[in-house]
Amino acid sequence: MATDKANKDLLAAVEGSDPAGVRAALARGASPNTTAGGLFDYPVLIWAVMKQSWSASDLEIFNVVLGQPGINVNQRGRYATGRGWSALMVAARRGYTEACTALLKGGADPHLTSHRGCNAIWQAAWAGHRQAIEAIISWGGDPKKKDNSGESPAEAARRQGHEDLASWLSIQEQLPPHHVGQEQEQLPPLL
Repeated sequence: MATDKANKDLLAAVEGSDPAGVRAALARGASPNTTAGGLFDYPVLIWAVMKQSWSASDLEIFNVVLGQPGINVNQRGRYATGRGWSALMVAARRGYTEACTALLKGGADPHLTSHRGCNAIWQAAWAGHRQAIEAIISWGGDPKKKDNSGESPAEAARRQGHEDLASWLSIQEQLPPHHVGQEQEQLPPLL
């Protein structure tokens, strides 16, 4: 059974970019699914993804936490506004393609949505991260999924000024599911 002290130590080690501290807290029984509580009630995995620097230490921490038995890769953070984002949504929004791929390999659901109906592809589109979108699509993510207000990922990208990405996503929306993620074939000109 995880102790409160071990859980607090785990959160502190993640926040402090301390891989040895993360390993030590987990060895003492900290839960890889513990949350910070309070205003920023994020699970440890989301804290690991949110690290701004994404340094070698942060990447190591992310991989250690993700590799823990019993980790819930689809656990959502509540935050003050109740966003309900998963680690995959956070990684997609930040453009951390390698983290997206690792999470998807670890069982992350690309179809989860936030309280506003935004999936990970929508989050990446809003922020202009095509490589993250391609990774999520390759694991079955839906580039056609609109948010609760009816805005598609392509429309979100366009609204944020990511015109090239919006155009590419518009093409993806037209392709049948088994072709999604592939570039549109170039046909020879008519004579």
